[in-house]
Amino acid sequence: MDTVAVSEMVQDPWQQIADTRPFLHNHVRIFEHQYRHATWYVISNSLAASYFRCDEFSKLFLEQLNSVKTVGEAFDAARVQLPDLAPDTAEIIRLLAALREADMLAGLPEVEEQGAATSAGTAKKPSPWLQAMLRPLAVKIPLVDPDKWLGWLAPRSKAVFGVPAIALACVLAVWASLLAMSRWPELVVHFESRFMDWGNVLLLWFIYPLLKGAHELGHGLVARRWGAEVHEMGLMFLVLMPVPYVDASSSSTFANKYQRMAVAAAGIVVELLLSSIALIAWVWLEPGTLRDAMFNVAFIGGISTLLFNGNPLLRFDGYYVFCDAIEIPNLGTRSNQYLAYLFKRYAVGISGAKTPVSSRGERRWFISYGIAAFIYRLFISFTIALYIVGKFFIFGIVLTVWMLFLQFVMPLIKGLKKIAPEVAAQAKSTRMKAVCAGIAASVYLLFFVIPLPHSTHVAGVIELGDRAPVRSGADGFIAHIIAHDGQKVSEGDILLKLEEPGLQSRLQLAKARLYELKVRHQSLLVADLNAAAQVVDEIRGARAEYEDLERQSRSLEIKAQRDGWLSLGSAADLPGRFVKQGDLLGHVVDLRQVRVRV
Repeated sequence: MDTVAVSEMVQDPWQQIADTRPFLHNHVRIFEHQYRHATWYVISNSLAASYFRCDEFSKLFLEQLNSVKTVGEAFDAARVQLPDLAPDTAEIIRLLAALREADMLAGLPEVEEQGAATSAGTAKKPSPWLQAMLRPLAVKIPLVDPDKWLGWLAPRSKAVFGVPAIALACVLAVWASLLAMSRWPELVVHFESRFMDWGNVLLLWFIYPLLKGAHELGHGLVARRWGAEVHEMGLMFLVLMPVPYVDASSSSTFANKYQRMAVAAAGIVVELLLSSIALIAWVWLEPGTLRDAMFNVAFIGGISTLLFNGNPLLRFDGYYVFCDAIEIPNLGTRSNQYLAYLFKRYAVGISGAKTPVSSRGERRWFISYGIAAFIYRLFISFTIALYIVGKFFIFGIVLTVWMLFLQFVMPLIKGLKKIAPEVAAQAKSTRMKAVCAGIAASVYLLFFVIPLPHSTHVAGVIELGDRAPVRSGADGFIAHIIAHDGQKVSEGDILLKLEEPGLQSRLQLAKARLYELKVRHQSLLVADLNAAAQVVDEIRGARAEYEDLERQSRSLEIKAQRDGWLSLGSAADLPGRFVKQGDLLGHVVDLRQVRVRV
């Protein structure tokens, strides 16, 4: 029996679909957006909350697909009207396959490929479990549809997001920032002494989800205020902690970029407002659980905004605000595409490589953002992984290896597979192998050959050994500093001397009265025994008063309670300073037992 080559059996992908009549579903809408004086379009699937961005030619082509015209006829009609914008047929195939996969297009058959024409669109989405494996630090579980009650609440909460409320939030944020700068040493002390305490960690587990719930509620309310639908709310397990989330991605269809920015920034504003109020409350509250809770809210709201939600280098709220502000949609994805284009065009030498640059000024954004975002993602991922290693060693090691695989190995494999057909088609295999070998050799030299410093600077906490407090034994003014800061002292040595005006005169008067009563008692023993007995009680009171004043006089000498080295802190401010009984002035420390925890 004769065999037929597979390439002869399989038609060209365009020939397979050119005579078909696919059409867009009724739930698909197309919205016009303006980016850098250019018109783009967002295709929305209102049922599945999926969105695609396309250019003017693709939009015109899709409008021709009305189940009457074939794909070929629609493509020819669009090409007649916009000849300068017409892409190749492979781009049209990818667009149609992606829309079919997103349940936006019907009537398009499966395409059997010779190459990789539909690989970008026809591949099935990974299952939820596989997505969880690929993103082990952020697993999403949808729970409810909040659209109905958000629609009821949105008009009743307009004042919360009005201009006066935002102005008040700005005032509170400035006030909180000034307080933070003025109380910075106290904040550092509180963090070091209380934040990682087990009781406070438990408190964090309750506060963090509540704060993030308010954050997500802000997104949903602002999105509903301008008519967007919000149909998904659930929990995201962020590093094993349950955190609420709201899918307000339907706001991406807003034509006004400032409305899109407002929805993306709403959560940040809510979090900053709550953290500002919490910091102000922390300053005025007395030490206790409530004060710890306020510090936690201020810390989480501030740090998460700076490092995560408000940071455009990660694809959270700040990223979408930034993309709309500079009018470059899909900045992260297109930055990666541009870096891949540079690699293919200049490193491998593939001619005809397509650049994602579509507007003036995008090129510098793609280069700077792509590199900065990659480095920052690595930093955050490894910081989280190393933190977990410190808490759960085995699990942390496994997570670190998995993060290495996700951040380096998987993108490398996917990228090489994607450009492999182009490399083979243009006979660039030898150059490609040379480039890969050069990169591998550079990595090997960096990590295994080039000598690196053997010392590392790290932050540590000094734990003092046995120490005895140096406290004032009485009220008075510091008159003399006998032992100086850092001096070695022995138990019983006088460290400081106090002066209390009037104490010595009261002591002499008490001594004279006691002597007078004793003389009187001796004389009465001969003349009147009853009167002598009464004087005995007066003698007891006078003796107690004298002994108390004498004890106070001795307390003016502050002595060392143990052998060690004297630590007085702000020793230069001590002379002439008034102190009360019990005030802490310093410590006597055994420096032989000092430990440094790194």
